[in-house]
Amino acid sequence: MKQIMVFLLTVHLVLISTVTADRKHSQLAKNNTNTREGKILGIFSVVKFPNDACTGSTTYNGTCYTAEECNAKSGTASGSCASGFGVCCTFSLACGSTSTENNTYHAVTSFSTTTGSSPCTYEICPSSTDVCKLRIDFSAFSIYTPWTSLVIAAGTSGYIPQGIVVNLLDGLILGDCLVDQMQVIGSGVTSTPVMCGIGPGQHIYVDASPSCNKINFNIDTDVSFTRSWSFTVQQIECGYDYGKHKCMQYMTGTSGTFSSWNFDTTLTAVAPAASNHHLNSQDYDVCFRQERGYCRVCFSPVITTAASSSFGVSASATGPALQAGAGDAVCTGLTVYADHIEVENMVAPTITTSLTSGLTKICGAIFSSATAATATASACTYKNPFIWGVRFNDREVAIAACTGTVLNTCENNAAGGGGIGFNMQWWLETC
Repeated sequence: MKQIMVFLLTVHLVLISTVTADRKHSQLAKNNTNTREGKILGIFSVVKFPNDACTGSTTYNGTCYTAEECNAKSGTASGSCASGFGVCCTFSLACGSTSTENNTYHAVTSFSTTTGSSPCTYEICPSSTDVCKLRIDFSAFSIYTPWTSLVIAAGTSGYIPQGIVVNLLDGLILGDCLVDQMQVIGSGVTSTPVMCGIGPGQHIYVDASPSCNKINFNIDTDVSFTRSWSFTVQQIECGYDYGKHKCMQYMTGTSGTFSSWNFDTTLTAVAPAASNHHLNSQDYDVCFRQERGYCRVCFSPVITTAASSSFGVSASATGPALQAGAGDAVCTGLTVYADHIEVENMVAPTITTSLTSGLTKICGAIFSSATAATATASACTYKNPFIWGVRFNDREVAIAACTGTVLNTCENNAAGGGGIGFNMQWWLETC
């Protein structure tokens, strides 16, 4: 009997062991299958990468998305990114379009006055609440020039839009954008000055509106003119240096050039010409980042020949017979010296101490830190932050010697001109 019971107990234990082993084997096989499936899914179904800026095959910047995301956002796949897992998705704007995408662009190679939209408006809305600024870079910019003539003779001096009141005594319209205008506006933020004429290579920073910013091209389609523009828009988050400054233009590095709008930077000499005139009603700052190890910024006109200079922002302090520069006391913001450049503590390059005070305003047709200078000279400042303030008022005032003539020819003589604006080179100097 005992033998039978031992036998039955042995069989029972063997059966339990067999069932347990089978269960363990089954569970192990299932785990192995899940592991293999997990590895396969990890490789092929979930590929994540940041939506960083990228350069497309068309040279325009875009954003790195998957092909599916790019298609869903109505973008154009332009080359690959993220080691081939993504596409550089570019977004082309059109007149009347609205976009929340970063790195958008638009190009008008030849505006048609018969089929083109005017105003041509682009609406850029922030992609997130972290966006503080927009940077707009113009690789091409050519719309109708500012008005440059004082004498208005019917049928001879060009086009005057209906409703414009012209004051021949003070040249109210000289330098005004009367025909075409470009401006960036936004609710709750400061708008840019009105721009016209030429400006390839220029850039603009504007505060991002909590709602949207509008880039407006207001074109007078009744006036025949060859117009074109091409620009890109970058949205900049608040945490970056580029998102913190309060400047319309912001220069980085240790040297470069910058100019006023409508200055022809292809010129190698500045001759009397009414077509090369700065714009009116310009009030903005050009800023220069202070790089590590550098203590001052210096300026000099790009053109500094004996016969011409690429600086001239108001009439000469000594009249049209001899062009001269002017400083603080003369650059009062009134009458003929209303237009000026504002840079704190402008001194000669030979002054090597930051404690020396210098000019704050420079006007006239000669650039120099010396008052009533008759020769162009470099000027520097230690005052940080480094800011070049553009202060052009809303009119050009005709002095007695210029009354009844084209004021620009009186300002633009052999030594340069008080109405041309500026094309400057800048550089930082070490401490």
